[in-house]
Amino acid sequence: MPVYKYQALNREGLIIKGEIEALNLEEFLSYLSREELIPLKYKTKLFPRKDFFKRVKRKDLAEFCQNFAFLLSAGVPIISALKDLKETIVNPVLKRKVEKIISEILKGETLSSAFKNANIFPPIVISLVKIGEETGRLDKTLEEASKHLYRVEEIISQTKRAMMYPIFVILSISGAFLFWLLYVLPKILDVFKQMQIKLPLPTIILMRVVDTFQKHYLFFLSIPVIVIIIFIILY
Repeated sequence: MPVYKYQALNREGLIIKGEIEALNLEEFLSYLSREELIPLKYKTKLFPRKDFFKRVKRKDLAEFCQNFAFLLSAGVPIISALKDLKETIVNPVLKRKVEKIISEILKGETLSSAFKNANIFPPIVISLVKIGEETGRLDKTLEEASKHLYRVEEIISQTKRAMMYPIFVILSISGAFLFWLLYVLPKILDVFKQMQIKLPLPTIILMRVVDTFQKHYLFFLSIPVIVIIIFIILY
């Protein structure tokens, strides 16, 4: 979905800047109209390069839900609360998502539906928001959503800390194995080759494995690195 970066004039005559995701130009201009903003200039970013590797962390969502719940419990209307929160958000991806949520609510969507369309909230948060809408206790369910996200974040952090020692051991063993496979074993096999004797099948297989690994060692070494990077990005 394209991102529209804009400068506009508000009701007070001040120039403000912002970004919002919109399906097309018509939806973008409709959003500015509802916000009573007069566009001065704008441009479309199909693939925002600065935000390509950024994502909305679970901790950011937990903090957002917590602050949202606090504002609602203080009697602040939903739209006003979202606008206030948007101004305090640092993460550019989350900031755009909140603008999109505001836009969808102004078009008549429910908060739970807008949360779902944002594609950043886990299903349990969306379910809690929907329950809050039906029971009129949105502030309480958002607070529960925040607590849930914080609990999940803590569990994952503890799991990562617990995995550090096994990972260190595995990397140490892997390093020793690679040293043996790339440096020690080839020297031993060279001795067998120079003897010009008929070698048993297991030794021949081992020699071919070593040759294959030496030719493509960068590929084999990249596999654990890629796995670790994917794990870090996802969690």
